[in-house]
Amino acid sequence: MNRLSTAAAALVLTLLAAGPARADGAYFEGNDPNPAPLKYSEDVLLATLTQQLARQKVATVKNLVTGATDVAKLSRAEKVAVLYLAGSKPGAEFNLMIEENGQYLPVKTWWDGDTITFKTGAPRKALYGKASSKEEIQKKYGIGPFVDSGARWDNDSLFIVETALATLSPAELEGVAGLPFHRMVKDPSNKVVVGVAIAMYVPEKSQIELYDFGIDADKRRFLGPLEKPVPTSVASVVHECGHAISRKGTRDTRLKAVEAKKEYDEINARLIAGKKTYDEDKATYARTKDAALGKALSERVPALKQLIADLAVAKKRFEPLAAQMTADESKGSGLERALDAKLPFKSSPTIYGRTSLAESFAECLSLHKLDRAALDRAAPGISAWFESPEYAALLQPAGSAPLQP
Repeated sequence: MNRLSTAAAALVLTLLAAGPARADGAYFEGNDPNPAPLKYSEDVLLATLTQQLARQKVATVKNLVTGATDVAKLSRAEKVAVLYLAGSKPGAEFNLMIEENGQYLPVKTWWDGDTITFKTGAPRKALYGKASSKEEIQKKYGIGPFVDSGARWDNDSLFIVETALATLSPAELEGVAGLPFHRMVKDPSNKVVVGVAIAMYVPEKSQIELYDFGIDADKRRFLGPLEKPVPTSVASVVHECGHAISRKGTRDTRLKAVEAKKEYDEINARLIAGKKTYDEDKATYARTKDAALGKALSERVPALKQLIADLAVAKKRFEPLAAQMTADESKGSGLERALDAKLPFKSSPTIYGRTSLAESFAECLSLHKLDRAALDRAAPGISAWFESPEYAALLQPAGSAPLQP
Protein backbone atom coordinates (compact mmCIF):
# COMPACT_ATOMS: atom_id res chain seq x y z
CA MET A 1 0.00 0.00 0.00
CA ASN A 2 1.28 3.47 -0.84
CA ARG A 3 1.91 5.86 2.02
CA LEU A 4 -0.79 8.50 2.29
CA SER A 5 0.14 12.09 1.58
CA THR A 6 -0.28 14.65 4.35
CA ALA A 7 -3.46 15.87 2.67
CA ALA A 8 -4.86 12.35 2.48
CA ALA A 9 -4.02 11.66 6.12
CA ALA A 10 -5.72 14.90 7.12
CA LEU A 11 -8.79 13.85 5.16
CA VAL A 12 -9.02 10.56 7.05
CA LEU A 13 -8.99 12.47 10.35
CA THR A 14 -11.72 14.75 9.01
CA LEU A 15 -13.80 11.78 7.92
CA LEU A 16 -13.48 10.15 11.33
CA ALA A 17 -14.85 13.30 12.96
CA ALA A 18 -18.25 12.91 11.25
CA GLY A 19 -21.29 13.04 13.51
CA PRO A 20 -23.08 9.97 14.96
CA ALA A 21 -25.96 8.15 13.30
CA ARG A 22 -29.41 7.63 14.77
CA ALA A 23 -29.83 4.72 17.12
CA ASP A 24 -31.85 2.84 14.53
CA GLY A 25 -29.24 3.44 11.85
CA ALA A 26 -30.69 5.31 8.91
CA TYR A 27 -29.91 8.97 8.33
CA PHE A 28 -29.31 11.28 5.40
CA GLU A 29 -25.87 12.91 5.34
CA GLY A 30 -26.37 16.52 4.34
CA ASN A 31 -22.95 17.96 5.10
CA ASP A 32 -20.82 19.27 2.25
CA PRO A 33 -17.92 16.88 1.51
CA ASN A 34 -14.29 17.89 1.43
CA PRO A 35 -13.41 18.66 -2.23
CA ALA A 36 -9.79 17.50 -1.76
CA PRO A 37 -10.29 13.89 -3.04
CA LEU A 38 -11.35 15.24 -6.43
CA LYS A 39 -7.72 16.25 -6.98
CA TYR A 40 -6.06 13.07 -5.65
CA SER A 41 -3.92 10.99 -7.94
CA GLU A 42 -5.29 7.49 -8.63
CA ASP A 43 -2.87 5.76 -6.28
CA VAL A 44 -3.51 8.16 -3.38
CA LEU A 45 -7.28 7.94 -3.91
CA LEU A 46 -7.27 4.13 -3.88
CA ALA A 47 -4.92 4.00 -0.90
CA THR A 48 -7.04 6.47 1.08
CA LEU A 49 -10.24 4.59 0.26
CA THR A 50 -8.77 1.19 1.12
CA GLN A 51 -7.47 2.43 4.45
CA GLN A 52 -10.73 4.16 5.36
CA LEU A 53 -12.83 1.09 4.52
CA ALA A 54 -10.59 -1.08 6.69
CA ARG A 55 -10.73 1.43 9.53
CA GLN A 56 -14.53 1.54 9.35
CA LYS A 57 -14.74 -2.28 9.09
CA VAL A 58 -16.58 -2.16 5.76
CA ALA A 59 -16.43 -5.70 4.37
CA THR A 60 -18.20 -5.15 1.03
CA VAL A 61 -18.54 -2.32 -1.48
CA LYS A 62 -21.16 -3.21 -4.08
CA ASN A 63 -22.41 -1.65 -7.29
CA LEU A 64 -26.20 -1.92 -6.98
CA VAL A 65 -26.65 -2.34 -10.75
CA THR A 66 -23.79 -4.65 -11.76
CA GLY A 67 -23.14 -6.34 -8.44
CA ALA A 68 -19.39 -5.67 -8.80
CA THR A 69 -17.46 -5.60 -5.52
CA ASP A 70 -13.82 -4.99 -6.50
CA VAL A 71 -12.93 -1.56 -5.10
CA ALA A 72 -9.87 -1.27 -7.34
CA LYS A 73 -12.06 -1.53 -10.43
CA LEU A 74 -14.43 1.26 -9.47
CA SER A 75 -14.37 4.33 -11.66
CA ARG A 76 -12.64 7.38 -10.23
CA ALA A 77 -15.97 9.08 -9.53
CA GLU A 78 -17.28 6.00 -7.74
CA LYS A 79 -14.15 5.77 -5.59
CA VAL A 80 -14.59 9.39 -4.54
CA ALA A 81 -18.28 8.84 -3.75
CA VAL A 82 -17.62 5.73 -1.66
CA LEU A 83 -14.79 7.51 0.17
CA TYR A 84 -17.12 10.33 1.12
CA LEU A 85 -19.72 7.91 2.49
CA ALA A 86 -17.08 5.96 4.40
CA GLY A 87 -16.36 9.17 6.28
CA SER A 88 -19.77 9.08 7.94
CA LYS A 89 -21.29 6.19 9.93
CA PRO A 90 -23.28 3.00 9.25
CA GLY A 91 -26.83 3.86 8.28
CA ALA A 92 -25.83 6.93 6.27
CA GLU A 93 -27.10 7.82 2.83
CA PHE A 94 -25.10 10.29 0.75
CA ASN A 95 -25.91 11.78 -2.66
CA LEU A 96 -22.77 12.92 -4.48
CA MET A 97 -22.34 14.93 -7.64
CA ILE A 98 -18.86 14.24 -9.02
CA GLU A 99 -17.40 16.61 -11.61
CA GLU A 100 -15.35 14.69 -14.15
CA ASN A 101 -14.23 15.44 -17.72
CA GLY A 102 -16.48 18.48 -18.00
CA GLN A 103 -19.59 16.59 -16.88
CA TYR A 104 -21.35 15.86 -13.60
CA LEU A 105 -22.00 12.32 -12.45
CA PRO A 106 -24.65 11.72 -9.74
CA VAL A 107 -23.90 8.83 -7.38
CA LYS A 108 -26.21 7.59 -4.60
CA THR A 109 -24.55 5.70 -1.75
CA TRP A 110 -25.96 3.71 1.21
CA TRP A 111 -24.19 2.18 4.21
CA ASP A 112 -25.91 -0.79 5.82
CA GLY A 113 -23.93 -2.58 8.52
CA ASP A 114 -20.62 -3.68 7.00
CA THR A 115 -21.76 -3.10 3.40
CA ILE A 116 -21.64 0.05 1.29
CA THR A 117 -23.82 0.04 -1.81
CA PHE A 118 -23.86 2.61 -4.57
CA LYS A 119 -25.68 3.38 -7.77
CA THR A 120 -24.49 5.74 -10.50
CA GLY A 121 -26.72 7.86 -12.72
CA ALA A 122 -26.16 9.21 -16.21
CA PRO A 123 -23.64 12.04 -16.61
CA ARG A 124 -25.02 15.55 -17.00
CA LYS A 125 -23.50 18.47 -18.87
CA ALA A 126 -25.31 21.13 -16.84
CA LEU A 127 -26.55 21.43 -13.28
CA TYR A 128 -29.17 24.08 -13.98
CA GLY A 129 -31.96 24.60 -16.47
CA LYS A 130 -33.50 27.70 -17.98
CA ALA A 131 -35.03 30.03 -15.40
CA SER A 132 -37.98 32.38 -15.75
CA SER A 133 -37.45 36.11 -15.38
CA LYS A 134 -37.39 37.78 -11.96
CA GLU A 135 -40.76 39.37 -12.65
CA GLU A 136 -42.35 36.08 -13.73
CA ILE A 137 -41.12 34.30 -10.60
CA GLN A 138 -42.35 37.10 -8.35
CA LYS A 139 -45.78 37.14 -9.94
CA LYS A 140 -46.22 33.36 -9.98
CA TYR A 141 -45.13 32.69 -6.38
CA GLY A 142 -46.03 35.96 -4.66
CA ILE A 143 -42.57 36.67 -3.28
CA GLY A 144 -40.86 40.05 -2.90
CA PRO A 145 -38.21 41.50 -5.19
CA PHE A 146 -34.88 39.95 -6.20
CA VAL A 147 -32.16 42.24 -4.84
CA ASP A 148 -28.51 42.39 -5.93
CA SER A 149 -26.60 42.78 -2.64
CA GLY A 150 -22.97 42.41 -3.64
CA ALA A 151 -23.68 39.60 -6.10
CA ARG A 152 -26.00 39.50 -9.12
CA TRP A 153 -28.99 37.33 -9.86
CA ASP A 154 -28.28 35.34 -13.02
CA ASN A 155 -30.03 32.43 -14.74
CA ASP A 156 -28.49 29.78 -12.46
CA SER A 157 -29.31 31.50 -9.18
CA LEU A 158 -32.83 32.32 -10.38
CA PHE A 159 -33.25 28.67 -11.41
CA ILE A 160 -32.31 27.63 -7.87
CA VAL A 161 -34.96 29.83 -6.26
CA GLU A 162 -37.63 29.07 -8.86
CA THR A 163 -37.11 25.31 -8.50
CA ALA A 164 -37.33 25.60 -4.71
CA LEU A 165 -40.51 27.68 -4.79
CA ALA A 166 -42.12 25.27 -7.26
CA THR A 167 -42.05 22.56 -4.58
CA LEU A 168 -44.17 24.59 -2.15
CA SER A 169 -47.94 24.36 -1.89
CA PRO A 170 -50.19 27.45 -1.98
CA ALA A 171 -50.51 27.32 1.81
CA GLU A 172 -46.74 27.05 2.24
CA LEU A 173 -46.16 29.90 -0.20
CA GLU A 174 -48.20 32.08 2.16
CA GLY A 175 -45.28 31.68 4.56
CA VAL A 176 -42.85 33.34 2.15
CA ALA A 177 -45.28 35.81 0.57
CA GLY A 178 -43.70 39.21 0.03
CA LEU A 179 -40.26 38.17 1.26
CA PRO A 180 -37.40 39.64 -0.82
CA PHE A 181 -34.55 37.41 -2.00
CA HIS A 182 -31.06 38.89 -1.73
CA ARG A 183 -28.08 37.65 -3.74
CA MET A 184 -24.82 37.97 -1.77
CA VAL A 185 -21.25 36.75 -2.00
CA LYS A 186 -21.38 35.23 1.50
CA ASP A 187 -23.25 35.40 4.78
CA PRO A 188 -22.43 38.89 6.12
CA SER A 189 -23.33 37.90 9.69
CA ASN A 190 -20.89 34.95 9.82
CA LYS A 191 -23.49 33.03 11.85
CA VAL A 192 -22.40 29.64 10.55
CA VAL A 193 -20.04 28.02 13.03
CA VAL A 194 -19.15 24.93 11.00
CA GLY A 195 -18.92 25.01 7.21
CA VAL A 196 -20.07 27.73 4.85
CA ALA A 197 -23.62 28.98 4.39
CA ILE A 198 -25.45 28.37 1.11
CA ALA A 199 -28.57 30.35 1.99
CA MET A 200 -30.12 32.02 5.03
CA TYR A 201 -33.51 33.19 6.23
CA VAL A 202 -32.88 36.36 8.25
CA PRO A 203 -35.91 37.04 10.48
CA GLU A 204 -34.56 40.40 11.68
CA LYS A 205 -34.67 41.65 8.08
CA SER A 206 -37.54 39.45 6.83
CA GLN A 207 -35.52 38.29 3.83
CA ILE A 208 -33.94 35.17 2.33
CA GLU A 209 -30.33 35.33 1.13
CA LEU A 210 -28.49 33.16 -1.40
CA TYR A 211 -24.66 33.01 -1.35
CA ASP A 212 -21.95 32.08 -3.85
CA PHE A 213 -21.03 28.92 -1.94
CA GLY A 214 -24.23 27.27 -3.10
CA ILE A 215 -23.07 27.36 -6.71
CA ASP A 216 -19.82 25.68 -5.67
CA ALA A 217 -21.50 23.06 -3.44
CA ASP A 218 -23.84 22.06 -6.28
CA LYS A 219 -20.81 20.47 -7.95
CA ARG A 220 -20.53 18.01 -5.05
CA ARG A 221 -24.03 17.21 -3.79
CA PHE A 222 -27.60 16.73 -4.99
CA LEU A 223 -31.01 15.59 -3.77
CA GLY A 224 -33.71 13.55 -5.43
CA PRO A 225 -33.68 10.52 -7.70
CA LEU A 226 -30.73 9.70 -9.95
CA GLU A 227 -32.95 10.21 -12.97
CA LYS A 228 -33.66 13.80 -11.96
CA PRO A 229 -31.05 15.08 -9.49
CA VAL A 230 -31.72 18.47 -7.90
CA PRO A 231 -28.84 20.83 -6.98
CA THR A 232 -28.16 20.94 -3.26
CA SER A 233 -28.61 24.73 -3.23
CA VAL A 234 -32.27 24.15 -4.11
CA ALA A 235 -32.58 22.05 -0.96
CA SER A 236 -30.97 24.86 1.04
CA VAL A 237 -33.47 27.40 -0.30
CA VAL A 238 -36.38 25.05 0.51
CA HIS A 239 -34.81 24.66 3.98
CA GLU A 240 -34.70 28.44 4.49
CA CYS A 241 -38.25 28.78 3.15
CA GLY A 242 -39.14 26.17 5.78
CA HIS A 243 -37.86 28.51 8.49
CA ALA A 244 -39.92 31.36 7.03
CA ILE A 245 -43.01 29.12 6.84
CA SER A 246 -42.68 27.73 10.36
CA ARG A 247 -41.92 31.17 11.83
CA LYS A 248 -44.51 33.19 9.89
CA GLY A 249 -46.47 33.82 13.07
CA THR A 250 -43.31 34.88 14.86
CA ARG A 251 -42.44 37.14 11.92
CA ASP A 252 -45.85 38.79 12.13
CA THR A 253 -45.40 39.19 15.89
CA ARG A 254 -41.92 40.61 15.33
CA LEU A 255 -43.26 43.23 12.92
CA LYS A 256 -45.92 44.25 15.44
CA ALA A 257 -43.30 44.31 18.21
CA VAL A 258 -40.98 46.48 16.13
CA GLU A 259 -43.81 48.95 15.47
CA ALA A 260 -44.81 48.95 19.14
CA LYS A 261 -41.19 49.49 20.22
CA LYS A 262 -40.85 52.33 17.70
CA GLU A 263 -43.93 54.00 19.16
CA TYR A 264 -42.58 53.49 22.70
CA ASP A 265 -39.18 54.94 21.78
CA GLU A 266 -40.74 57.99 20.10
CA ILE A 267 -42.91 58.78 23.12
CA ASN A 268 -39.99 58.16 25.48
CA ALA A 269 -37.75 60.49 23.46
CA ARG A 270 -40.37 63.25 23.61
CA LEU A 271 -40.80 62.69 27.33
CA ILE A 272 -37.05 62.80 28.01
CA ALA A 273 -36.64 65.97 25.93
CA GLY A 274 -39.67 67.61 27.57
CA LYS A 275 -38.56 66.64 31.07
CA LYS A 276 -35.05 67.96 30.42
CA THR A 277 -36.36 71.36 29.26
CA TYR A 278 -38.82 71.44 32.17
CA ASP A 279 -36.08 70.74 34.74
CA GLU A 280 -33.80 73.37 33.23
CA ASP A 281 -36.55 76.01 33.24
CA LYS A 282 -37.60 74.98 36.73
CA ALA A 283 -34.03 75.59 37.94
CA THR A 284 -34.09 79.02 36.26
CA TYR A 285 -37.42 79.84 37.92
CA ALA A 286 -36.01 78.84 41.33
CA ARG A 287 -33.32 81.51 40.87
CA THR A 288 -35.36 84.24 39.18
CA LYS A 289 -38.92 83.71 40.44
CA ASP A 290 -40.03 84.89 36.99
CA ALA A 291 -43.85 84.82 37.04
CA ALA A 292 -44.26 84.22 33.31
CA LEU A 293 -41.86 81.30 33.45
CA GLY A 294 -43.65 79.89 36.48
CA LYS A 295 -46.97 80.04 34.62
CA ALA A 296 -45.41 78.35 31.55
CA LEU A 297 -44.05 75.56 33.76
CA SER A 298 -47.48 74.94 35.25
CA GLU A 299 -49.03 74.79 31.78
CA ARG A 300 -46.51 72.16 30.68
CA VAL A 301 -47.29 69.73 33.49
CA PRO A 302 -50.45 68.20 31.96
CA ALA A 303 -48.61 67.49 28.67
CA LEU A 304 -45.79 65.76 30.55
CA LYS A 305 -48.27 63.71 32.56
CA GLN A 306 -50.02 62.70 29.33
CA LEU A 307 -46.69 61.57 27.83
CA ILE A 308 -46.06 59.47 30.96
CA ALA A 309 -49.49 57.89 30.58
CA ASP A 310 -48.96 57.33 26.84
CA LEU A 311 -45.60 55.72 27.57
CA ALA A 312 -47.22 53.30 30.01
CA VAL A 313 -49.80 52.33 27.39
CA ALA A 314 -47.10 51.84 24.73
CA LYS A 315 -45.11 49.71 27.16
CA LYS A 316 -48.12 47.50 27.83
CA ARG A 317 -48.57 47.07 24.08
CA PHE A 318 -44.91 46.23 23.41
CA GLU A 319 -44.03 43.93 26.31
CA PRO A 320 -46.53 41.12 25.57
CA LEU A 321 -45.47 41.10 21.90
CA ALA A 322 -41.81 40.90 22.90
CA ALA A 323 -42.57 38.09 25.35
CA GLN A 324 -44.57 36.18 22.74
CA MET A 325 -41.79 36.60 20.17
CA THR A 326 -39.17 35.37 22.65
CA ALA A 327 -41.32 32.39 23.64
CA ASP A 328 -41.97 31.43 20.02
CA GLU A 329 -38.28 31.62 19.14
CA SER A 330 -37.10 29.73 22.24
CA LYS A 331 -39.79 27.04 22.46
CA GLY A 332 -40.41 26.59 18.74
CA SER A 333 -43.39 27.41 16.57
CA GLY A 334 -46.57 25.36 16.46
CA LEU A 335 -45.37 23.57 13.32
CA GLU A 336 -41.98 22.80 14.85
CA ARG A 337 -43.46 21.50 18.10
CA ALA A 338 -45.99 19.36 16.21
CA LEU A 339 -43.25 17.73 14.16
CA ASP A 340 -41.16 17.22 17.29
CA ALA A 341 -44.07 15.34 18.84
CA LYS A 342 -43.92 12.94 15.87
CA LEU A 343 -40.14 12.91 15.54
CA PRO A 344 -38.01 14.32 18.39
CA PHE A 345 -35.40 16.61 16.88
CA LYS A 346 -32.60 14.53 18.39
CA SER A 347 -33.71 11.82 15.95
CA SER A 348 -33.91 14.14 12.94
CA PRO A 349 -32.97 12.50 9.62
CA THR A 350 -29.82 14.64 9.28
CA ILE A 351 -27.00 15.57 11.64
CA TYR A 352 -27.79 19.26 11.27
CA GLY A 353 -31.46 18.67 11.98
CA ARG A 354 -30.52 17.33 15.41
CA THR A 355 -29.39 20.74 16.59
CA SER A 356 -32.88 22.21 17.23
CA LEU A 357 -36.61 21.94 16.57
CA ALA A 358 -36.34 24.65 13.92
CA GLU A 359 -33.55 22.93 11.98
CA SER A 360 -35.28 19.55 12.21
CA PHE A 361 -38.44 21.00 10.67
CA ALA A 362 -36.53 22.73 7.87
CA GLU A 363 -34.45 19.63 7.08
CA CYS A 364 -37.48 17.35 7.06
CA LEU A 365 -39.44 19.72 4.82
CA SER A 366 -36.54 19.93 2.36
CA LEU A 367 -36.17 16.15 2.17
CA HIS A 368 -39.94 15.69 1.89
CA LYS A 369 -40.10 18.03 -1.07
CA LEU A 370 -36.99 16.86 -2.92
CA ASP A 371 -36.11 13.32 -1.82
CA ARG A 372 -39.09 11.66 -0.18
CA ALA A 373 -37.56 8.20 -0.46
CA ALA A 374 -34.55 9.34 1.58
CA LEU A 375 -36.82 10.85 4.25
CA ASP A 376 -38.94 7.68 4.36
CA ARG A 377 -35.80 5.59 4.93
CA ALA A 378 -34.40 7.87 7.62
CA ALA A 379 -37.68 8.88 9.32
CA PRO A 380 -40.63 6.67 8.31
CA GLY A 381 -44.02 8.36 8.44
CA ILE A 382 -42.80 11.96 8.40
CA SER A 383 -43.55 12.57 4.73
CA ALA A 384 -47.09 11.38 5.44
CA TRP A 385 -47.33 13.94 8.27
CA PHE A 386 -46.48 16.75 5.83
CA GLU A 387 -49.55 15.64 3.86
CA SER A 388 -51.81 15.28 6.88
CA PRO A 389 -54.78 17.43 7.98
CA GLU A 390 -52.81 18.37 11.11
CA TYR A 391 -50.03 19.93 9.05
CA ALA A 392 -52.55 21.68 6.77
CA ALA A 393 -54.38 23.13 9.77
CA LEU A 394 -51.18 24.42 11.34
CA LEU A 395 -50.31 26.26 8.13
CA GLN A 396 -53.53 28.28 8.30
CA PRO A 397 -53.71 31.52 10.29
CA ALA A 398 -56.67 31.79 12.62
CA GLY A 399 -59.93 32.58 10.85
CA SER A 400 -58.56 32.11 7.33
CA ALA A 401 -60.12 30.00 4.61
CA PRO A 402 -58.34 26.68 3.99
CA LEU A 403 -55.70 26.52 1.25
CA GLN A 404 -54.30 23.44 -0.41
CA PRO A 405 -51.73 21.89 2.00
